[in-house]
Amino acid sequence: MKGSTLSNEITKMEHTGYSLACWNNLKDYGTLPYVFPPVKDICQSREYQKYMTAALGALDKTYSRTKTNLGYQRYFVAAALYPAIEREMKAGKSFEESMAKVLDDEGKVYFYWKTKRQELEELLRMENSLSEGSQAQDAKSFWVSPYFEAADTLLKTSARFQPDLREAASYWEKRGVGQKGIFVSEEANRLVDENHAKVQKAGWAELRIPKSVHGLKRESFSPNALAAADRLLAAGHDVYMVGGAIRDLIAGMSSNDFDLAVNAGPEEIKRVFADAKFHSVGKMSFGYIVTDGEVIDIAPLYNIPAEYKGLPGIPEFDATQLETDSARNDSFRRDLTINALFYDMKTDEILDYHGGLWDLREGVLDTLTDADAALLYTPSAAIRALRFKARYGYPLSGRLESALRANGADYLALLSPSEVRTHTIRMFTKGFAEDALAVMEDYRLLSSLLPPVKGMERDYYYFSYARKAMSLSDTVCRQKGEDSIHFILASLLWPVVEERAKAQDFEAALAKTLDETAVRYGFRDGERERFEELLRLENALTSRYVAGEAENIAASAHFAEGMLILEARALRDEKAAQMLALWRTVKPAPAAEGEAHRAA
Repeated sequence: MKGSTLSNEITKMEHTGYSLACWNNLKDYGTLPYVFPPVKDICQSREYQKYMTAALGALDKTYSRTKTNLGYQRYFVAAALYPAIEREMKAGKSFEESMAKVLDDEGKVYFYWKTKRQELEELLRMENSLSEGSQAQDAKSFWVSPYFEAADTLLKTSARFQPDLREAASYWEKRGVGQKGIFVSEEANRLVDENHAKVQKAGWAELRIPKSVHGLKRESFSPNALAAADRLLAAGHDVYMVGGAIRDLIAGMSSNDFDLAVNAGPEEIKRVFADAKFHSVGKMSFGYIVTDGEVIDIAPLYNIPAEYKGLPGIPEFDATQLETDSARNDSFRRDLTINALFYDMKTDEILDYHGGLWDLREGVLDTLTDADAALLYTPSAAIRALRFKARYGYPLSGRLESALRANGADYLALLSPSEVRTHTIRMFTKGFAEDALAVMEDYRLLSSLLPPVKGMERDYYYFSYARKAMSLSDTVCRQKGEDSIHFILASLLWPVVEERAKAQDFEAALAKTLDETAVRYGFRDGERERFEELLRLENALTSRYVAGEAENIAASAHFAEGMLILEARALRDEKAAQMLALWRTVKPAPAAEGEAHRAA
């Protein structure tokens, strides 16, 4: 293969979302020494393979979430070659000498355009600089570098296997660098730091960051949300963009969830938007409009929750007043500090009353006040915190960590079935099922969402199977861009059904398991039937194989999902492994016969 062709093919691997699968193919076919000559003496070692699995797994997860490749195209090659540079440095060469030698050796098979080599060198230099941790020079300039995200990911990966790098990785994590948007401004960082000190002392403190400092552009907002805000402003109201959209845009991510808060009650909002719909939560009413298919939430500004009156760090307020003109007071009903950020649509200022910008920069999840009081008032904050921890790797604050460790199951029990369904889907889908399971396993809270698995929360074999199933789901998501909550939850429930079926009829075991699941999980129309079909199919794949009937089973709409569950079970179950091999030989029957089988 020509060097230019190899270069192009490797570049494509970074844009697919399954770079790890491509790497494994190179390994399995014994071509790694030819593709990456500088690492030919270590490329088959277990340590190197574990490092590359982690490095490319991080790339694939980022791609599945954002459809970007860690902001840089040379990540794949840099990850593969950096261990060879470290080897040269340990032999006494300087970094520049080591990098030149490794890249020259690689250049014998890999074609560099001049700019490609220069860019690869810059990424490798950034990786070397970050590994110096607090000794690195010009640290603030690193934050805005296009190479930072890729280099930081490589450093964190390397630190998992090299203890001497963990201090440097921890340094950059604590600095919160890598976030884009507001944090590129030195003045903004100064204001955030000063405000954080005030919040720590008083419990809250107002921070207003002007447009000239924060640099967040209105063009980042939804045009429909901007149009709605302009109509409310024209009607004489104060209007704020709030919540997750501001959080994501500040952190340099895109958002499609734009909510507005306005100092107007439901009737006043209806005078501006005659088609506005409202739903009630207790005494509060929350409105929304639909424009060009996009839902824009429009809520009145509400007061500090009466339950917070008298708590340390809570300002004085009239607990009898429901609505308010104060963005500050409304902010106290938000669940986490990073979700309590406001963008003033009149002044273009960013408002922060709880150190949310500091927490976002540092990657910390925290409640606005006493964690137990906050979680009792907004129990959804518990599962949202766990979801952010799973998806972004953010640690919890000390008080939030303690509250969830001690009483997490009690807080999740306060969620309605529809809330459990919504948050479970958000937590386990989009290619993050394995990360979500790991967090729920760590906090022993999986049974709070799925009561039937309660007896298995300390079972090593259950979670080894479940982790494999979630990994398979994430792989399918990366390859196809979609995943199935039905497969994910059926995978988690199958061992329960299977164990119960040993002592009673399978249909009775299935019904009991789904009845218990329905206590916490809000099945929607036809959803329970989907679970039943998938679990019945899994029972068929496990318990019987009859020539003639097998072809009809293989034509089932859920056959592929059932085979994935069987594949996960085959990891430790010899019978499942035998059945998996057998079913892989079966060709599905023609569509008509398959439809007949499903109807039966």
